Amino acid sequence: MSSRELTVDAVVIGGGPAGSSAAHLLALWGHSVTLLWRPAPRPAVAESLPPSSFKLLDRIGVREVIEGAAFPRSTGNSVKWDDGETPRVELFPDKSCGLQVRRDLLDRLLLREAARAGATIRRAGVRDVIPEEGGDMSRVGFGTAGGSSIVRARWVLDCSGRARLSSRHDRPAPNATPRTLALICTWERTAWPITDASHTLVESYDEGWAWSVPLSRRRRQIAVMLDPPRGRSRESLGQRYHAELAKTNWLRDVSAGARTVSGPWARDASAYIARSIGEQRLLRVGDAASFVDPLSSYGIKKALASAWLAAVVTHTCLTSPALTEAALGHYSACERRMYVALQRRFAEMSRAPAHAYGTEFWEHRAAFASAAPSAELSREPVVAALRELKARPSHRFRLAAPVRQVERPLVRGNRLVLEPHLAAPALDEEIRYVRNVDVVRLVALAPQYDEVPSLFEAYNRATPPASRVPLTDFLGVLSTLVGARVLDLA
Repeated sequence: MSSRELTVDAVVIGGGPAGSSAAHLLALWGHSVTLLWRPAPRPAVAESLPPSSFKLLDRIGVREVIEGAAFPRSTGNSVKWDDGETPRVELFPDKSCGLQVRRDLLDRLLLREAARAGATIRRAGVRDVIPEEGGDMSRVGFGTAGGSSIVRARWVLDCSGRARLSSRHDRPAPNATPRTLALICTWERTAWPITDASHTLVESYDEGWAWSVPLSRRRRQIAVMLDPPRGRSRESLGQRYHAELAKTNWLRDVSAGARTVSGPWARDASAYIARSIGEQRLLRVGDAASFVDPLSSYGIKKALASAWLAAVVTHTCLTSPALTEAALGHYSACERRMYVALQRRFAEMSRAPAHAYGTEFWEHRAAFASAAPSAELSREPVVAALRELKARPSHRFRLAAPVRQVERPLVRGNRLVLEPHLAAPALDEEIRYVRNVDVVRLVALAPQYDEVPSLFEAYNRATPPASRVPLTDFLGVLSTLVGARVLDLA
């Protein structure tokens, strides 16, 4: 048994998209990074990468590699929801294409690119993460075939997914959403009876919902998402899977005539969020921070977004320690905001099946829409403000008395900086950009102009060409500021 120690800027735990992307970026930005990972013991799952994820792949520097891999292209989704008779086709906008990826192959590519960027990749199992007294370093214990080792790190990024290896004894925060079990099977047939074989297929049924993602022209994975059994079930996994698939209409017919290649196997697909997302010297990233219902198709995209922001925060803390507290608060707030927004979206999508089927499965999930907190401003005052702006040829804007400017973190390049944000009683949080409109610049210009067209032209003149906004977005944000009593109309 050997005992060796080294010291690095960051240890990344986990070799999925979140871990490899965060390690890649930190290494590119000049930091010493060790990534510790162990291959997942479960079978590989097919997942979707929507076209909107390519911007994140660009930021991380791996888009060309991922697009150049032999992953099937996808033009969109086909969805049969709330007991509708025929599936509806949902194409990606502007004739764009996404990718259907097998997670183990994607993970392998991203790990390779992280190593090329300068990260040290170690195949190892993490035993523990122990902060040193004084708070400047953490000790990460891990084991390899050659024995046990310890690496000391200024920052630890836990990207270990549901395992949450940095907090084995810390349960996630209480969650209002019901638990969900995924049963997954790989099927094969020569030709699938669907309009577009590249699509992700989604179907709701009375006791759950099902999805299917292609692995190749011949193979697809089909999963059913359901409530976990209450108490001990006498059914085998295979019996339960096929009984649930038989409750569907469309996917049952799609799979008729196909043969099973592997599975079924079970995965916990319950939503959760960690009690602590960012703390001194430790960030939880991707699924280690939170997990959202896979209906959103945001699994990998969410992991990439989380990894990018975690890398920015870690880089900021390493290079500007005075910003550590603000950076940690910003990271935690962004993760929680994304989690609530995606869960609310799923809850709203659950309303139609809840009405169509009237079952406990859907009613419980739809209930989250009214239980989840919302940071959005009520629609009525915004609509009223828009009507008033359009009804009168001229206006005199003035900044409302309770509005103030506060310094809050904002991403600039690859680091966080403190810049002015607007705070007002009607806003649940301080804001700087809404629909890409710089609201600090807008409220500074507004009192100088009597007509909205002149204000719009002045705003875009004062804005760099790449950041100029269309009139529709500008009017929407101006109406929001008036509706929230950030700007008053004299």
